[in-house]
Amino acid sequence: MKITDFVKKDVENLAKFKKFRAGILYYEVKELNGGRVFEFQVPADDLMGATVERNIRAVTLMRYIRIAIENNSLFHVHTVPEPWVCDVCEAPQTHFHAIIIDGKNHCNQCSGKAMFSV
Repeated sequence: MKITDFVKKDVENLAKFKKFRAGILYYEVKELNGGRVFEFQVPADDLMGATVERNIRAVTLMRYIRIAIENNSLFHVHTVPEPWVCDVCEAPQTHFHAIIIDGKNHCNQCSGKAMFSV
């Protein structure tokens, strides 16, 4: 894992504030070339009165991402699902699973219609 997996010149990647606990702010950042999301910590003492934003450019927090990589404290939180298209209604989908009926990928809305139609 390298800092360039999260921060690159001219690439907009946001770190998202998730929680504050015991003097530590927890942010999540997505890999640039993948769907994995990682959590890292920012000590509140380091902020020196700065405003905490819900979404902030990852490059702004690059120091803390690098420290987390070096200390092995960058934790994989979840993976963002790959987008797919429903074979029935052709609507783009962003959740993990398709429901397969008669060999076709169905979204939640279409699967209900297919299962209960006679």
